[in-house]
Amino acid sequence: MRRTVTSLMDGWEFCDDRAPGQWREVELPHDWAIERPVKEDMPGGGEQAFRDRWGIGWYRRTFLMDERPASKACWIHSDGIYECSSIHVNGVYIGGHGYGYSPFSCDLSNAVHPGENEILIRVDNTRTPPDRWYSGAGIYRQLSIVEASNPHLDQDRVSIKQHIDVESSRADLSCRIPLVHSTREHEPRDLHIRASLVDKNGIVAASGKLENLDGTLKLSVSHAHLWSAEDPYLYKLHIGLYSDDQLIDDLKLHIGLRRVSFDAEQGMLVNGSKVIFKGVCLHQDLGCMGSRTSSDLLRQRLLLLKKMGCNGIRAAHHAHPTELLDLCDELGFYVYDEAFDKWFSGHDEHFFAEHWKEDLAALMYRDRNRPSVVMWGLGNEVEHQAQPAMLRTLSTMVDYAHGLDPTRPACCALSPHFQRPDQSNNGDGIVQATDDVSANEEISDLDEIVGCIKAVADVSDMVVVNYAEQWYERIHKAISDKPIFGSEVYQYFSGHPDQMQNFTDANPNLVPFEHSYVVGGAIWAGFDYLGESMGYPSKGWSGALIRTDNIPKTGYFLMQSYWSREPMVHFCVLDYSQPDEIVKEHWDMPPYLHHWDFPGTRRRVLPFMIATNCDTVRLFLNGKEFHLEQPNEERNRCIKGYLPYIPGCVHIEGYRNGKKVCQQTVQTPSKPARLLFGPDTKSASIGLFDSDKTDSGIMQRFPADKGFRCLIGLRCVDKDRVLCFRSSPLIHFEVQGPIRMVGLDDGCLLSNGDYGAKQVRAYQGQCGVVIGGTGEAGPAKIMAQAEGMEPAVLECLMS
Repeated sequence: MRRTVTSLMDGWEFCDDRAPGQWREVELPHDWAIERPVKEDMPGGGEQAFRDRWGIGWYRRTFLMDERPASKACWIHSDGIYECSSIHVNGVYIGGHGYGYSPFSCDLSNAVHPGENEILIRVDNTRTPPDRWYSGAGIYRQLSIVEASNPHLDQDRVSIKQHIDVESSRADLSCRIPLVHSTREHEPRDLHIRASLVDKNGIVAASGKLENLDGTLKLSVSHAHLWSAEDPYLYKLHIGLYSDDQLIDDLKLHIGLRRVSFDAEQGMLVNGSKVIFKGVCLHQDLGCMGSRTSSDLLRQRLLLLKKMGCNGIRAAHHAHPTELLDLCDELGFYVYDEAFDKWFSGHDEHFFAEHWKEDLAALMYRDRNRPSVVMWGLGNEVEHQAQPAMLRTLSTMVDYAHGLDPTRPACCALSPHFQRPDQSNNGDGIVQATDDVSANEEISDLDEIVGCIKAVADVSDMVVVNYAEQWYERIHKAISDKPIFGSEVYQYFSGHPDQMQNFTDANPNLVPFEHSYVVGGAIWAGFDYLGESMGYPSKGWSGALIRTDNIPKTGYFLMQSYWSREPMVHFCVLDYSQPDEIVKEHWDMPPYLHHWDFPGTRRRVLPFMIATNCDTVRLFLNGKEFHLEQPNEERNRCIKGYLPYIPGCVHIEGYRNGKKVCQQTVQTPSKPARLLFGPDTKSASIGLFDSDKTDSGIMQRFPADKGFRCLIGLRCVDKDRVLCFRSSPLIHFEVQGPIRMVGLDDGCLLSNGDYGAKQVRAYQGQCGVVIGGTGEAGPAKIMAQAEGMEPAVLECLMS
């Protein structure tokens, strides 16, 4: 028989310990925490978006199983259940997993029978303390039943090593392809493995046969099309297990042929060329969706990052959904793939000591054949950094990681805070410093700090540091044999050598362009996320480049000016009238906002900033030109100046080599007049949606699949379609036809709205609605209305 994978994402019922026995229908992925109300006094509330999430939940459903021959194996595979899951089938316990982010499998063979079978999954979300960020609760990722021959190919243990000759574009692959023998009573004879590598045109680029199942299958590709973030070309590797020339099991893997190396003086080299890791850190939640995984919503987010010029993702601080890594392979992102946050403290103390090997292996087995993954992260800001106990643990982990994958560096991200060992335990105790509270005996001498960083670098493969760009030159001088990667970087401010949290107006994301030994960095963070609140009423971290409803902030356009080649200009003005979103100060930036609307102001002089990657910029206010300093004359390569506030139009033009290549107009709006689906600016559009065509009556096509999700922006505009930035009406949404409204998101983590409600208040004139398919095709409508404004209607075709 050939392998079959059956999705288990629908047909479920759910109940929890607050209403035992009261079952209700749910679809997977499911996050019961995001459905719960906000509770200001909830224990661990700041970490968990103040959602009343604690408790135990049960999921149940039935499935049909055909008569299973003895030569057939079957198992349940989960990409992650949060957390402490226990799975029973027909009353038989078949397994589960503690750490909520790890993929795992459970054998079904001794529990199923022909006909109807019942699955009951218990999920225990009562561990304290919780994670430092919003984790969600429940079966929030993919779940499936896999049936295969006995024996069958072991997908987790497939290991592919590449040797790439860049000059000749020749790729030599060594593939280890183990088998799983569930039983040996009916093991077929004359087994062999065949593999073929197929390009995007369906042409076989290489093929081979493995007679000795304990050996290595070799494939060679001439004139290989190499993968990179700029050109993410994927081959498909077909692996078949044969018995007497009959195919009995098969796998299909997407493979990118590339050579990535790290050099102490040149940083990261991809296919022989210097590449800067221009990255962001991501947490797993999707705003109003909570931690429910959606490949479609992740695609929207990654495309938005791609348009900014981002080419790197730090998947912080645990195994992320398989869909994210699949998209990074497909769309082209370099990934710092991280397994753990802390080791022996906080939430991680429940699992790390006994289970770190299996959880690290689960991540590495899943991702080690991916072209996108370039570095392994073994921990983040762990306890007792650079002290003997930490160094012993890290050394053991690095050796273990090298055994699973010797081709990529294994690293540990360091906090910029270090502490002297506790003399009573020689550094074996848990000691830590934080950004807010200095620990006893925190080290302030720079030579000692660099010595601590060197001690960790000596037992790992690279120098990986958070918020340490002010020390890079000193670090490189002391550790000249390894490159530096900034695993967390501020979006705007740099530190000072004597004060790492100084508000130095020198953007740290320009440092990799100045020092070749710096691999690059990952800004904390790409998207606002739930949890890790700096204080109620904020439900999360608001110091990122993009809001939860996919609206870019000024930092996005500043990074675009550094990272993107596409000509761009972006005007913004300093505006302290907006509410304090309780951003942790060093991760924040001055409140430059994209509008020209200051009612009650008469000719006050206002500071502005222009982000651009052009040579020169011209600025006009109501047709009058004001002369500017140019990017190469300005610190941080962004233009700053002052304008008197006069209502009307600010128009900017960008030039390269004397030729106008881009422009932007920012206008003062009149009275809010209508609602309009679509992004505020074309520079924020990611190609899923064209507001002009939609407004002219062209129907938007969406997949009818029940799993489809899409976040659609809505804005409040005046009669000329100018965004009414200060408008915040209560907007009511409805849908008609075979389409669902899944959630609403205003992009503001200060609000207490119900993400599953039918109405939301616009924030800074905008909000978003997540829609989904029903499994049925046909015409549909999405409608939005607010008092005193012309409603918006988006006509769709679900197909």
